[in-house]
Amino acid sequence: MNIYIAFALLLVGFYFLFVAAEKFVDLAVVISAYFGIPGIVTGTIIVGFATSAPEFAVSILASMQGLSQMGLGNGVGSVICNETLGLGLGFVALGLGSVATFDKKYLGKVILFLDAGLLALYFFMRDGVLLRTEAIFFVVCLGLYFLVVGRSSQKAKLERVTPPKHIGLYLMSFALILLTVVVLSRVVVFSAVYIAEFFQMSKTIIAVTIVALGTSLPEVATAFAASRKGHLDIAVGNIIGSDVLNIFGIVGISAIIHPVVISPAEVHFVFGWLFVVMLATAFTFYKGYKRPFVWGLGLISLYFLYLFFA
Repeated sequence: MNIYIAFALLLVGFYFLFVAAEKFVDLAVVISAYFGIPGIVTGTIIVGFATSAPEFAVSILASMQGLSQMGLGNGVGSVICNETLGLGLGFVALGLGSVATFDKKYLGKVILFLDAGLLALYFFMRDGVLLRTEAIFFVVCLGLYFLVVGRSSQKAKLERVTPPKHIGLYLMSFALILLTVVVLSRVVVFSAVYIAEFFQMSKTIIAVTIVALGTSLPEVATAFAASRKGHLDIAVGNIIGSDVLNIFGIVGISAIIHPVVISPAEVHFVFGWLFVVMLATAFTFYKGYKRPFVWGLGLISLYFLYLFFA
């Protein structure tokens, strides 16, 4: 295989991952409505898992192949992509005339939880290694996160959706699309590794840029579409919820499968940008409602600046 075929496979894999994740979301909503699952659980957990399915599949499969640094890079890089490109497009759409609905109190708690996870991850990885025993901490925290969300859903109203007549077909389609995501993820991992080796690039760097962008496309597209319709709470909730899954779920599970080892220089680069991005996101939430279009462009510009230095 030559480099052109590798790039073609990567692009085709990204495209169909995006299509499969979109169908995954639609089926998740119908199935949750059939079984009477509250809307907040559907949005925060089921849809969050659906849009994060490419990240999960790519990172876990990479770790099973011994490429745990790609699992870490994809999870962390997806957070950077979501917070800059995803939220940036959301605020740009808001600046084009949308009316926002927003739950600042709930979002504030989730962001604090996410920031605490990032600080803990940096603390564990200062030596360039994330051990299995350390990774278990993140998986346990993810379980607590689900517990809190589940309890908060008890007061939520059920979404009014006409239940399907043949739920078995929906469940089979759900499983089939999930399998499709896994197969396509193998294509993405294989192509990304080949490209990294061809250009003699670090697998961590290509994971936090090319792979992370491709697997974050569902979140980015959802954020823009929801914000354009005035549902900034859905856009932001999906992205922040996905980021929680990226850090606590993807990075944690990847490191349990295979311990992560990266160089100190890569640790400083990745986490340096993470902290800059989270700070910019906090300022955007605090000031962005007055001039959302400008602040949105600022976040998007920060993403391309990150790609330049990567």
